[in-house]
Amino acid sequence: MISLPDIKISSSAFHHGQTVAFVFLFFLLRLLSFWMAPHPVLQGFFVSGLILAFAAATYHNEHIGWYMLVSELLLGGSGHFFELGGLAIRTLLIYTFLVIWTIRSLSNPDLRHRLIVPHRLFYILVPVLLVTVFASVRGIVMGNEFRAVAADIIPFSFFGLLLPAYHLLHDRHHVPKIVIRLFIAFVLGSALFALLNFTLFAGGFEIVHGPYYNWYRDFALGKITDMGNGFFRVVAPEHLLIVPTLIITASLLMRDEKHHVLWRVMIILSGLVLAINFSRSYLIAIAISLLLLKYKHSVSKWIKESAFAVLTLLVLFVGLNLAGSGGQSFGTELIAGRFGGIADVSSEASAYTRSALLEPIYTKIFKHPIAGNGLGSSVTFFEPVLGSTITTRQFDWGYLELLAELGMFGFTIFIIFLGYIVAELLRHIRAAHEYHDFHVGLLASVTAFGIMTMFMPAFFHVFGVLFLVGTLAVAAQPVLFLDRFVDILYSVFHKR
Repeated sequence: MISLPDIKISSSAFHHGQTVAFVFLFFLLRLLSFWMAPHPVLQGFFVSGLILAFAAATYHNEHIGWYMLVSELLLGGSGHFFELGGLAIRTLLIYTFLVIWTIRSLSNPDLRHRLIVPHRLFYILVPVLLVTVFASVRGIVMGNEFRAVAADIIPFSFFGLLLPAYHLLHDRHHVPKIVIRLFIAFVLGSALFALLNFTLFAGGFEIVHGPYYNWYRDFALGKITDMGNGFFRVVAPEHLLIVPTLIITASLLMRDEKHHVLWRVMIILSGLVLAINFSRSYLIAIAISLLLLKYKHSVSKWIKESAFAVLTLLVLFVGLNLAGSGGQSFGTELIAGRFGGIADVSSEASAYTRSALLEPIYTKIFKHPIAGNGLGSSVTFFEPVLGSTITTRQFDWGYLELLAELGMFGFTIFIIFLGYIVAELLRHIRAAHEYHDFHVGLLASVTAFGIMTMFMPAFFHVFGVLFLVGTLAVAAQPVLFLDRFVDILYSVFHKR
């Protein structure tokens, strides 16, 4: 039997042909999606064949199926590149895997232990899931649109991935180097794809509301916005995972030892995505989370790595603005406009619209303060920029949306659940034998999601749920196992 230490010193996770193959697959999926978008019948055959192949592979070997699923989660963007009968391929893959996992676990007495996670975090999660089931039923009873209710509960159902994530991570014979390669490919691919889109629109090769723009909006579920002076915001749902990537990488670099230069490249790639995304909530969350990284780190290392992350973001943002404007703008007017909207909401369109949502959201909350209005709720408000009355399901205020849908009872249970996660991460940090940097970064990342949820549905977005699943799977592991796991992370780029 191969022991974990024998595996971890064998080779670098990064220096492998799989890394290049995964980056290639990242772009191939987007190319295929763009090509198949106008052909729903062809897309249906493609998805059907892929699901059948995935089911067969999972039934034959769960680890292969799991790695295929993780590949889609990290390389498949929004998860809507391909659809079948209105369902995204990501949803179909996840449900297929969970059904096979559950059936196999139930049918084999030796595997039934896999239907629970032997940790208190799992038992705290159960009430959260029960509350969401209640909220979905209540949403239907309250007359909310069924498709809207289904769309809201699907991300919560992905918490079911905690079972395989925990048990497969706990299996010490399967160190997830392939997952590390997938994640590196995700970061590299996201940076290159964001830069490509910025170049296409800033250079005039593509136009807003053109065929490519429509594909990006409808299948990648992203946004491309002309901010003026040649700067185009490029937003994608998967960029949500770039925030913890930058924070955790910065925390790892704060360890007092020599680090491979490619760790700094990870900061640069993450910074490039965030500079092009230019989200206020992301940047505010990162700024506050970098302050938290002082915990358990020396002042000098904390200042050095935090400054490197901030300066990287700033230099990349200025460089993009100079390139887009032909040397005419440093982007200072964009910074003043975006962040000036915090002090004076009427000075910036999106901030003005957000503020207009507050009163009708409060009205909805106080209408059913305890039990909530159920999943799939919508709010009607006067849109001040367009000058018209609009009904939308996009509340734009994450915690207020939770209050409106789950009520005070469900909201309180969700907050207690988050509190237990924070407490467990703190316990791991205090108990860590040597490596606490990863855990500190993870704690700061949870805080970042908490801050972002003030302005957007970060925690209950698909990628927010996936982040929580990963966090729970890690936090539920024994401290000794995590020490060894983090040791692998530090040797990601080093050839042994």
